[in-house]
Amino acid sequence: MRAAVTAKGHRVTPDDATPAIEIWYRREVPAQPKAASGSAVYDRLTPSALVGVLHFTKASTDYRGQSVAAGFYTLRAALMPDDGNHLGVAPSRDFLLLVPAPADPGLEATPKFADLVVLSRQASGAKHPAPLSLVPAEAGAAPALTKDDEGHIIFTATIHLSSGEDLPVALIVKGTVPQ
Repeated sequence: MRAAVTAKGHRVTPDDATPAIEIWYRREVPAQPKAASGSAVYDRLTPSALVGVLHFTKASTDYRGQSVAAGFYTLRAALMPDDGNHLGVAPSRDFLLLVPAPADPGLEATPKFADLVVLSRQASGAKHPAPLSLVPAEAGAAPALTKDDEGHIIFTATIHLSSGEDLPVALIVKGTVPQ
């Protein structure tokens, strides 16, 4: 997996009170054809595909506020289920689910959504998987660290897709779903 991610990662320090987060995106993230329509912002990301690796230098939390231990996690693309239980819980349906690196099924694997949820539950240690929310990337230079109106701290970087395109992605690195 180390050979599949960029040699130079990003060290993100959301604020003075938050431990550093290190992120290495995959050199070439699997892409799928652009959807004609739909509710996904990042419709080019192949569902369940490995997008990168994240290192929490100290214990942290996911977008739901669940505790996540310090360590290395893979980041896998996922769409929040389009059902009544998830209405309005995030700015978009796009997420990266955390999977403990030792439990990851491998570079080319694209597990079914239900299987990905089971893998991600190992990161949260709870009934719910460990998500990090993706939000629409604002125009501008990347990498960048910004704060939105809800106080979420967002890290924007550019990933390279297998289709040859570059895609800016914006990941909430600090902040939780409004209750």
